[in-house]
Amino acid sequence: MRVLRVARRSAVKARTQAMNQIRGVLVSAPAVLREQVADLSRAALIRAAARR
Repeated sequence: MRVLRVARRSAVKARTQAMNQIRGVLVSAPAVLREQVADLSRAALIRAAARR
C-alpha cells in the first residue's frame, strides 16, 4: 500500500509541475496564443500543448 501512495503522490506532483510549466510558458507567449487558450479547461489545455 505504501508503494501505491508514493506512486500516486509522485504522479500528482508531476501533473502539478507540468501544469505550472504550461501556464508559465503561456505568460510569455504571444497575445494571439494566450487568447486562443484562455478559456480552455485543464484537459483541453494539455491536449492543445501536446499538439504544438
